Amino acid sequence: MTDDQFDSEVVVNELLDGAGAIRLAGLFDQSQVRRAREAIEANTDDAAFTGSHFNQGVPRPGCR
Repeated sequence: MTDDQFDSEVVVNELLDGAGAIRLAGLFDQSQVRRAREAIEANTDDAAFTGSHFNQGVPRPGCR
């Protein structure tokens, strides 16, 4: 969706009753998208300890 196509009613319906997400074209430049993708991938790696309930049982060096 581009800024000239933006319709708040369409957005709300898509978020609540549709796929739950929308794509706003041109909102971020390619460098911002790349940095966000790198951060997401680094912080969701299965080997990364995040402290979430998904890996609480994973032992960490120096911790009991």
